[in-house]
Amino acid sequence: MPFRTEGLDELRRKADIVAVVSQTVALRRQGQRLVGLCPFHQEKSPSFSVSSERGLFYCFGCHAGGDVIDYVMKRDGFSFPDAVAFLAAEFHVEMPEEEATPEAAQRQERRQVLLRLLEAAQERFSRHLAGPEGEGARRYLAGRGLTGDDSARFDLGYALGGDDICRSLKATPELLLEAGLGAKSQGGRLYDRFRERVTFAIRDRAGHIVGFGGRILGEGQPKYLNSAETPLFHKGSILYGWSWAQRTMREQQAVTLVEGYMDAIALHRHGFPATVATLGTSLTDDHARQLGRAVKRAYLAFDSDAAGQAAVRRSAEPLLQQGIEVLVAQPRGGKDPDELLRAPEGTATWQKTLEQAAPVTDWLFAMAGRAHDAASPEGKAAIAQEVFTAIRAVQSPLVRDEELRRLAARLEVREEALRLEFQRGARSGDRMHTLASPRNSTRNTAVATKTPEWLPIERQLLALASQYPSRAAEIRTACRPLHDQTLDAALELAASGKDVSATEDGAVRSAWAEASLAVDLAEAEVAKTIARWAQAGIRLRLNEVNRHIRELLESGQAVDPSLLVLSHELLRELGASAKGGGEQRP
Repeated sequence: MPFRTEGLDELRRKADIVAVVSQTVALRRQGQRLVGLCPFHQEKSPSFSVSSERGLFYCFGCHAGGDVIDYVMKRDGFSFPDAVAFLAAEFHVEMPEEEATPEAAQRQERRQVLLRLLEAAQERFSRHLAGPEGEGARRYLAGRGLTGDDSARFDLGYALGGDDICRSLKATPELLLEAGLGAKSQGGRLYDRFRERVTFAIRDRAGHIVGFGGRILGEGQPKYLNSAETPLFHKGSILYGWSWAQRTMREQQAVTLVEGYMDAIALHRHGFPATVATLGTSLTDDHARQLGRAVKRAYLAFDSDAAGQAAVRRSAEPLLQQGIEVLVAQPRGGKDPDELLRAPEGTATWQKTLEQAAPVTDWLFAMAGRAHDAASPEGKAAIAQEVFTAIRAVQSPLVRDEELRRLAARLEVREEALRLEFQRGARSGDRMHTLASPRNSTRNTAVATKTPEWLPIERQLLALASQYPSRAAEIRTACRPLHDQTLDAALELAASGKDVSATEDGAVRSAWAEASLAVDLAEAEVAKTIARWAQAGIRLRLNEVNRHIRELLESGQAVDPSLLVLSHELLRELGASAKGGGEQRP
């Protein structure tokens, strides 16, 4: 969905980036910028900067940057059109669209057709629930404490038996299958996927209906049924209730994770809106990454049976790897949240359950203590190994250190011996220890790769072009082309007087954000930095020529005299440029 440039410019002007970022980041003023802890990676000292004047953000730690649209895309995992639509609604900006390429228009139209089809299905399910045919479904929902208003609020409905949807929506079989509303029998007959079920519309993070869940009335299997995987619906990336919960999650920096629709709805109804549910699948790494961008704490409120306990263990690892504090909220008596909340004083009991939630390491200790003899050396070792799995997933070294200290005290063993056992498991390739988080992988790669000499110089050139726009053309003329293609593209736009932050290239926007939020430099640095860039270029060429000469000599081949002459000339040119001004090395 392409938008007109003037509409995007107006959105960037009106969408207050400070207000948007402040929903998840505590900002404080530092000079002309606002700084805070980056929401996209773990850090203890703030490297995340926001400029209200320029409408840009940049993290000097993980290098995420851009404008307010980029921020919402990265924070919420939105596509560009969804981020634009979200901000336009938030700041009351009309967004005119322009004509797209035929291919893009066809893809977008196909998506819109599927979304409209799913909305039409929800309207039909909703009518059936309210009509005479929905009496049994209404009776079931009333037994779960839900009213007609609740059904409308939470997009509930009722799917008839037979093939009501396939017949009534008048869509092609291909579209019905692609939307996840239809299914095919072994004989090839198209039929409704959801039949005689209470339905739950499933929305994506932007609030679009992308699929359905269905709970059968009476006997039958499966008890719960979700949409099949479609172009719009992916169970491993969608959490039920996210669109209702996202604002409160960001405000509270916390989320409660439950296993089913009814538990999620019950918690929302009783004043706990920061709640989402998995869709009949384990919490995935994708789920954890989404939550890691939104919250700092997660309460796991799964069933207390063996399956629920296994779900806690599976969910803890990816959440801990995202730097999220994990607590286990399981009320006494083994009741699930829906059942507990329908009991007298259920809301107060659930609030107390959250307040008494145990850190996942404590929960693991308690579970392991039931299975092993904590008085024997072998039992202590077995308990320690179970708790180690969570400790190894913790990202903060300080938290890991404190957890090991606490564990040694609880097991009544020497701390040195426990740490030795912990390290031995790490060296032997413990599964959880070797599963590095994406952030760690990125950081390790960055450390292993040597930064080229010219790269910081080119970043400074772009920063100077941002700080002194009248000198951008001069920098462009003297330094053409830059070695880094992204920086070169940004400098080209700046030199031509264009708004670099409005370019469609996300990498260029991020580079410009970094340049715009860099430390202020004196204007005299323009000439000096141009000279340093020229020297770095000469040095790069000299190194290439000398490396070629060495390779020829090592292989026993003759060296062309012109290469020796070129090496000598470059060395002399480098010396002359160093005397002419600026330091020889940056």
